[in-house]
Amino acid sequence: MRLNVVIVDDEAEINQGLSRYIAETSDDFDVIATFTRGRDALEFIRANQVNILITDINMPDINGLDIIKALH
Repeated sequence: MRLNVVIVDDEAEINQGLSRYIAETSDDFDVIATFTRGRDALEFIRANQVNILITDINMPDINGLDIIKALH
């Protein structure tokens, strides 16, 4: 079973690097989206099946902990 992954970091380079690393090293995970804004990620996650969220804690609009609290 492949797991859907979403990556959230306000630095696009981090998102790209993590996404590329996951694609190159694992057959079990699909990065289905990356976001630089927490609010956009939260909206996407609420509307889609996501198994794993990788998020930065410190971001300008909504931080990673607030995303996790909102999803809980």
